[in-house]
Amino acid sequence: NLEERRKRWRDCDMSGSASEEVRRKEQKPAKISVDDVLRHAREVFGVVRTDQTHVDEFDSYDDRNFFLSKICFANEPDQYVDVVMKIHNGVESDNLPLVVAQNDVLSYLSLHAVDVPLPIKTADNTSCVGCIILPCISGSDSRQHAVRLLQYIPGSIIGQREEESPALLQDIGRFVGKMDQVLLAMPKVPSALKERDLLWDLKNVPSLSSFSEFIKDEGRRALQREVIRRFEEKVSPKMESLRKAVIQNDANEQNILIDQDRRRVQGIIDFGDCTYTCLIFELAICMAYLMLGKKDILTTATHIYAGYNKEVSLTQV
Repeated sequence: NLEERRKRWRDCDMSGSASEEVRRKEQKPAKISVDDVLRHAREVFGVVRTDQTHVDEFDSYDDRNFFLSKICFANEPDQYVDVVMKIHNGVESDNLPLVVAQNDVLSYLSLHAVDVPLPIKTADNTSCVGCIILPCISGSDSRQHAVRLLQYIPGSIIGQREEESPALLQDIGRFVGKMDQVLLAMPKVPSALKERDLLWDLKNVPSLSSFSEFIKDEGRRALQREVIRRFEEKVSPKMESLRKAVIQNDANEQNILIDQDRRRVQGIIDFGDCTYTCLIFELAICMAYLMLGKKDILTTATHIYAGYNKEVSLTQV
């Protein structure tokens, strides 16, 4: 059961980033009602509920994300907009500079014509991050959680299909490449991103050995060990020579949004894993996710790379 798994996680010889990942799950905000969502949105961001307002909760591993459709603000009562309210887990709520850094990245990308969810300021117009009091899903006492309001980006998630058109795959690569090209030129990297030690940063692949015991199938466990061995042999020695940049770090089939015709990218969401690391990891993550379930994984990767290379040329190491 869940409690037994938590105990085994705690007893594992984990790195700091792995331990933090467990705490993210334990400190996910508890469920709250629609009325409470709208109350917090009103008190923190000045959101006004209209007779057409509707609230849905999106799936999320660590946080609570709510879609608020057709709301307005007190200073613009006739302008209905769609927004997403994000209530952060306890780990990130204890690291507000990281939450602010995520907002800074989104604002910088939006300024340079990359379609991302733009942060909205609080009602007092002093910040793009507010705080509310809620219990955690683990049943612990109520605590402070960071909360943000973001512009809604319309579009459909890619999902997993056996085949995608070359046009879409190349546009995915082009879009991610454009995003990375912009981030490469970011004049000041937030220190919270430079200092971040994140399990999902690919430089931490070797630390995944802490989770080997949770892989029941011996063949898959052996595969994990081999992947880690090859990473340590081929990638780790060259890590210092690889270009570094802020990356989105989770450009997958759930976060890249596309049009109804499945030919063009309309935007990208979820910068929760954003960090400063090796630039090439962005392309590797994107290709790995988009190859899942495909009939021809190499052709899929080739099209994504071709699109990416139009925006960012890879260098020899």
